[in-house]
Amino acid sequence: MRRMKASMIVHTPILGDVISDLEHIMSRLVEETKQRVDTADHSISILLETVNRIRHEKMVNMTAMIQEAVIKEQQIPNTSVIRDETDLFDVAYDKSILISDVAGTKIPNTPFPTIGKLGDIPCPIYWYYGDKKNKPGHYMKICENVVVHIAMPDFIEHGNKESIPCYRRVRALCSPACQFVHVGERLKKAPFPGRCACATFGNKESLMQDMFKLSADDTKVMLMYSVSELLLLNIWSHHKYKTKKFSVLDRIDIL
Repeated sequence: MRRMKASMIVHTPILGDVISDLEHIMSRLVEETKQRVDTADHSISILLETVNRIRHEKMVNMTAMIQEAVIKEQQIPNTSVIRDETDLFDVAYDKSILISDVAGTKIPNTPFPTIGKLGDIPCPIYWYYGDKKNKPGHYMKICENVVVHIAMPDFIEHGNKESIPCYRRVRALCSPACQFVHVGERLKKAPFPGRCACATFGNKESLMQDMFKLSADDTKVMLMYSVSELLLLNIWSHHKYKTKKFSVLDRIDIL
């Protein structure tokens, strides 16, 4: 019994050192683990801040873009506004149908849009604010991919030579006294007999007064000529420009 007690007394200091070393190691491990956790928390915090900052910047940019788009949509643009001409008169119709006969007259198979109600037919003439290539003015769509810039030519009350192209075409090849129109010169508008009850209707100087002199019957002949010519031009343009994406016909009053 005495020997066992002596042995226990001899080894006790060694065990104490081991325990002390273990406690030191554990303490150091705990501290290192805490530091790593703190470092990880800090990294996660930085990552979250970065994500939130990027998200905030994107939201600010998107909000600004939406506000700018809304402002542009609501504002009435001036004549310097640039617009994509392919957006002109984007009208949705019910469907299209091929027509080969107009009031008994044979025509090439031509697609015409159809519509369910007459009241839904859109206005044929629009004011366009202009872009890099096209001037501001009144435009009409004469077929699916052709738009015409409408001219307002000068009016001739007497005679008609200034409304007729010269057969020689070029001024240099013609007599200086020739009153017909040559290439590069401006055409004028000459009324034909019976065109309208008001013979001066279309004259820029008297238009404001003449506008209120006419009844519906007074414009019948002029309307018949105008819309029937437009129908012919619609059929012609469908076949003339069928391979082109989009065309704007301009300067139609200049030969």
